Amino acid sequence: VKLDTSFALVTSLSIVALVPWDVFTTLNDNSTRVIVVLWTVTYWTTQGLTWLVLPMHQIYADAGDFTALARLKRALKENLMFYTVLLVLLVVLVILLLIFEGMTM
Repeated sequence: VKLDTSFALVTSLSIVALVPWDVFTTLNDNSTRVIVVLWTVTYWTTQGLTWLVLPMHQIYADAGDFTALARLKRALKENLMFYTVLLVLLVVLVILLLIFEGMTM
């Protein structure tokens, strides 16, 4: 848990260092490939931690099962159920938008 949390914190705080560096290099017309790579790594790492790793680990840690495999199965099942509900709600929202012509194809 400490490793996941620490990695998430460092990744989030890296934005504090990247923004001034990005602004400085942009104002000086000296944009480098390194900044683009760092932004990409920060973005996808944050997304992966937010939507996959940390929710799995949170439910795994809270599970009351006795074996690691049972805890992992419970975490997978609960996350799958959560993301299924989100997907169903998204589909319903898109259908409603299409019906009321708020969204065109």
